[in-house]
Amino acid sequence: MTTPQIAAALVVTDDARDLHGCLQSLRQLGGLLSEICIYGVGAPELTLAYARNAGAKVEVGDIDGGLAVARNRAACMTDAPWVLALDPNERLRCDPDKIARLVAVRADMVVEPDALSVEVSRGRGYGVEPQRQPRLYRPDRAHFVGAVDEHLVPVEGDRKLVALTPGADVLSVWALVDEHVPGVERERLERRHARACAALARLEAEGIGGNDLVGALVERSRVRRALGDDNGALDDLNRARHTPASDSYRWRARQDLATLLIEHGYYEGASNLIGQLRADGADEGYSDWLTAQVAAAQGQARDALRILRRLSEVSSADGRIIATPEILTETMVMATRLGRVDEALDCCLQLVARHRLVERHGRMLLKLWGSRGPDGLARALIGAGGPHLDDVAEGFDRFGGLGSDVAAALRAVKEEKPVAMRVM
Repeated sequence: MTTPQIAAALVVTDDARDLHGCLQSLRQLGGLLSEICIYGVGAPELTLAYARNAGAKVEVGDIDGGLAVARNRAACMTDAPWVLALDPNERLRCDPDKIARLVAVRADMVVEPDALSVEVSRGRGYGVEPQRQPRLYRPDRAHFVGAVDEHLVPVEGDRKLVALTPGADVLSVWALVDEHVPGVERERLERRHARACAALARLEAEGIGGNDLVGALVERSRVRRALGDDNGALDDLNRARHTPASDSYRWRARQDLATLLIEHGYYEGASNLIGQLRADGADEGYSDWLTAQVAAAQGQARDALRILRRLSEVSSADGRIIATPEILTETMVMATRLGRVDEALDCCLQLVARHRLVERHGRMLLKLWGSRGPDGLARALIGAGGPHLDDVAEGFDRFGGLGSDVAAALRAVKEEKPVAMRVM
């Protein structure tokens, strides 16, 4: 089998904090990595010079067409059949042999994938819930759209993106964040807002509507919400949902608007929008997720739990993933409200053992486990599965007291390799 070739494509701006670490992490791809392509937009010359010295191919341009255009320009710098889209503040973890098997296009394939949906975490450590994003893709089958909140879509019209979902042990990304630097995130959001406003102004000046206008409105609404301007976001989304556009863009505006209405307690309006989404043929799984949010917010825990039980991982119209950990968390909360302790415990075990969310859910797990002893909890954690139980033990150690007892029991029992078990 011919070794598939992957090019890394980065858009480097003045926000780049540690390009060196990003480029170093790409070495894990080994022989799969054909080249590194960097499209510089306002990046310091010193940063670009470092990239050139590190062997990257570098081009300099502007961002007038938006972030999606910049990502596509970076991808156009290579002829590799697969492109990995990264940001300069991100790091890669991967198993190149497993990736090679996934991206190899074979004659016996029923459907050829457009992309791989990668687990992406902001920061490292406990309590960081990853999201799924299509990052490794075939540029002949998919490209980025969006001036601000850029995302992959198929090159061919409204065809749904076909993405494989490998485990985090195959391919994952974590992002370096400046959580402890006052004002940094606010400044980035304000720059994104300025870009979104500029993109909208260009579209309006040129009389462009349809998908382009709806996409730009949805993107600005998201930045406005992040900045705390929910009224501005509401105006953008109402305008977007009344603008003629293709299915996926109409659904995107309605899904975001329904979420905003739920957050502000307008449940009837949200339910009406969800009904419109279902009637219009939008993804049933995501509509179910929204319906569960309405039920939970109204105190209808039984209805919410019934819906959540049949969900695993759902995606919105623009490919944003509601990942399994988020669904498990909601299921655990609803089960707890209804006094279904065993079901809540099972969810919590999975969140801690499989998804390593010890800091976020570890204390809840100890509470749900009660007085049954650390050895039993250690066996239950091993039975719940997960490749990172050493990290889980380290997380419990941070709690001290009973948490340290569980960590010690987990390390001891792990050596016994017990038969897998589940609470339910």
